[in-house]
Amino acid sequence: YAVREAYAINPTVAACVNVIAETASIVPFTLRKQGKDGQYNTIFKDPILNLLNNPNETQTPSEFIQLIVMNLLLCGNALVWKNTEKDMDRGGKYNPKAPVTELIILNPDYVQYKDNGFEITEYSGREKSPYDGNKWEAGEIIHFRLTNPLNPFWGLSPIQAAYKAIDLDSKILAWWMETLENGCRKDMLIKFKHELTDLQYKRVTNLIQNQVSGFRNGRSFMILGHEANV
Repeated sequence: YAVREAYAINPTVAACVNVIAETASIVPFTLRKQGKDGQYNTIFKDPILNLLNNPNETQTPSEFIQLIVMNLLLCGNALVWKNTEKDMDRGGKYNPKAPVTELIILNPDYVQYKDNGFEITEYSGREKSPYDGNKWEAGEIIHFRLTNPLNPFWGLSPIQAAYKAIDLDSKILAWWMETLENGCRKDMLIKFKHELTDLQYKRVTNLIQNQVSGFRNGRSFMILGHEANV
């Protein structure tokens, strides 16, 4: 919804999200491990680094990080599935000790969760979504989220907090777009040759509201009854 109603139609939102996500995606990652002396040593070979450098078959490392940041900014949550070899002794379920073969970013709009009041216990696909029927144990998902004072389990995006301002800005842009497409005509004065009864006045008012009001009807033409001058 944030993508459709904000990112895709509002150039300010798109520019801000793109700049932040692209900047974050070019930051080099290093792996450091604390030694017995308390000092941190840089690690150059490790399976974690292999995953960061080659998260999956369809994304480069920068594209992977960029999409995570975009999901955080637009949805408040970024979900990464750790794909591993299934443990057949556990009925094909997730094996936390198995090596991770790839990292797959899930669309947070298609995922719901269950919690026990203290932590998330399970993730699952929403009904009628591409993930419908899929379930993931909590350990299978790396869950990045922005702080949400209303819900500790699900993040709150800046888009949600600023939605009214973004919606107003988007409607202003849409209004001017409709105005340009409708010829930039000025507002009009409607005259009738006779006095209008209360019923006629209400009928004309309703016609005007239905045909003119709202940004989708901005500066469009209007159809009235007989003996009316515009």
